[in-house]
Amino acid sequence: MVEQKIKYRYLAYGLLITSEIEFKELFLDESGSDLFDLYIKIGLTPLKNEIIGFQKPISAYNENEYWQEIPNIARYYAKNGNEVVIEPLCENWNDIRLFFLNNIFYAILFQRNRFPISASGLVYNNEIILFTGPHLIGKSTLLYQFMLKGFVPFTDETCVLDFFDKKSSEVNVYASFPILNIWQSTLLDLNKGLTKNATGYDLRHLFIGSEGTLGIIVEVTLKLTTRPINRKLLMLSVSKIENLLDILTKLNSIKTQNLITIRAFEFFSNIGLGKVLSYMRKGFPLKKPGEVYAIIEFEELSINKDIQHKYNSILNAVNNSWDMSDGIKRFITSLYEENLIDN
Repeated sequence: MVEQKIKYRYLAYGLLITSEIEFKELFLDESGSDLFDLYIKIGLTPLKNEIIGFQKPISAYNENEYWQEIPNIARYYAKNGNEVVIEPLCENWNDIRLFFLNNIFYAILFQRNRFPISASGLVYNNEIILFTGPHLIGKSTLLYQFMLKGFVPFTDETCVLDFFDKKSSEVNVYASFPILNIWQSTLLDLNKGLTKNATGYDLRHLFIGSEGTLGIIVEVTLKLTTRPINRKLLMLSVSKIENLLDILTKLNSIKTQNLITIRAFEFFSNIGLGKVLSYMRKGFPLKKPGEVYAIIEFEELSINKDIQHKYNSILNAVNNSWDMSDGIKRFITSLYEENLIDN
């Protein structure tokens, strides 16, 4: 009894494809037609030296044939623009499909006198807009940025131009695959502005917060910032936890007046402070305890005669929200002693 092979129907670059291999990366052909432009099958490929033409270390080709071996992955043989034989050398079908889609398919297009170009594109006002450029220049990243703004993608990385009528200026454009080729680091960076009420995952924080359970970070790009000048630290005793938000709001108001730059705002409970002091064997640092404590790190934007106005603004803003601690008083006093503000 001969085993009947399952055949799949796809559409790519304007070609109807019948395949013995399932390609999750391709558009399904739902036309119901039995006709095909390209047949993909599993089998044995010819020997490399049987290809009459150009011989390369891992490939051989002529006008109508293309043979290539990807070590430990597969051997591929494309013929006459309408047939591909794939000889697997492993069981990793993801890699087998990947090299077919990115290498062998181009050979098929050239054999059919199709003109593939390196381009990504989108649909705008019922027209196709393509942006071209060499590999790794950022076409996919640009397309993804347009998609975030609501534009409809047409193709990524590659498409085919068909000048069906040389006397006309019109041209047919065929998309490649429904895949966006984008680096994970780029995807995470572009998602950094995702708001809390947006649908979908904040991939950057999800990946970092997974602490290695979703993957391992193998490359990190850091951005240097200017070194803080005149950095100051305040520890505040807050009588009620409800006052914390009011405190932060008032500090942000001062920030918008270009008086200070807030670098950090942290708070913790009285219980938490007690455990830290117990572990460090230190006494209570403030004169009056509170329900919670806030630590604010900020940077003075300048040192001049207006600095007294800055700190007066800080004290006036927070005076009704928390109890003034000895630490703050000592901090303000030190500014006078260092002649940073006028008496």
